[in-house]
Amino acid sequence: MQMQSIQLSQESIGSALEIVAAAHDLRNRIGVAGCEVHLLRKRIAGGTAFASEFLSSLERTLRAANDQLESLLELLCAQATLQVGSDSAELLDLVGMVKRVVAQHDSASDVHEFTLLNTSPEIAGVWDEGRLTYALTSLLTNAINYSPAGGDILVTLHVQDDEAVLRVIDGGIGIPAIDLSHVFEPFYRGRNAEPLCAGLGLGLATARLIVEQYGGVLDVKSIEGEGATFTIRMPLPMPRFGSGCASPADRECAPRGHAPSLD
Repeated sequence: MQMQSIQLSQESIGSALEIVAAAHDLRNRIGVAGCEVHLLRKRIAGGTAFASEFLSSLERTLRAANDQLESLLELLCAQATLQVGSDSAELLDLVGMVKRVVAQHDSASDVHEFTLLNTSPEIAGVWDEGRLTYALTSLLTNAINYSPAGGDILVTLHVQDDEAVLRVIDGGIGIPAIDLSHVFEPFYRGRNAEPLCAGLGLGLATARLIVEQYGGVLDVKSIEGEGATFTIRMPLPMPRFGSGCASPADRECAPRGHAPSLD
């Protein structure tokens, strides 16, 4: 199954969102059931081997159900993100967006320390904020998931050679050399990924497609055991009438070329 073939009609997007809501509700119920099983195990500590094995089996079933729901949510989010119309692209300050997304992840993790280094007060371009937020979220989530011991996650943003350059650097488990050329393939998961988190392997594939829509590239460098560096490069828009693009509030910029269609 190729990512380019994943499509949703406008009508089915509404249905997909309903499924997402139902899946979230079901996932919450599974979480509650898991907590109750945990409490029950404490109450019958020292009980029969049969009871203990029964509870272990129930816990495995709940974990499997939760993993399946996580995979379903990942797929639906990827579909909905890629089906947002091109009219959603508008003048956007990339610096402000990155600050917001990094701050959200920093407040959500107790064991990771996020640092944002930005050398440009403002980087304006004609982009879809929702899509770029999804792409950056995929990179930050990846950094968190594969740094299970916690630690520093560095995000850098600057302009170089008429391109916006965004990097996410972690000191986690890294990517095996044999997997490096496949990490952006839909449904591919690295050999050291399975024990750490569930998922379909769509986040990075979707992120790359989003970046490529704007004529950009997303690549990765990694040494197993030493972390990974993901880099997004996107061409900045050509200023109209040679006026530059000083502010999203008072200047218009024309994008370079056209984003390729996903259909």
